[in-house]
Amino acid sequence: MRSPVYRRTGRVNITVRRDSVGGEWVDGEWVNATPVTVATLGNVQPSLNWNQMQMLDAGERTKQAIAIYCNDELMMASEGLTNPRKADIVLWDGYEWEVVRSMTYKMGILNHCEAIALRLDDV
Repeated sequence: MRSPVYRRTGRVNITVRRDSVGGEWVDGEWVNATPVTVATLGNVQPSLNWNQMQMLDAGERTKQAIAIYCNDELMMASEGLTNPRKADIVLWDGYEWEVVRSMTYKMGILNHCEAIALRLDDV
């Protein structure tokens, strides 16, 4: 299996903060596990194309967004499970970006992840 190397578009270091599943009871209060930092290489585009914009909810389309193409899977939030998961937070360009859409392609050749993230402090 090959992974894209992004030779034509370049790649940057991408830092991802991922909440760990689980936790423990401390003095009668639940304390979540410490988040994990994941480093990956990929390509970040500061604007979305029309098709990517259509994947966002109407209220999200006015917020600042980035498209991320990388070799590692980025996680969206999950609900309704016995252990709900928070979305990955991408640290890029001095801001925090929450992954709201993630498509992982596992084709055997050029496996990669395409994700859309919204800036957290953007109102």
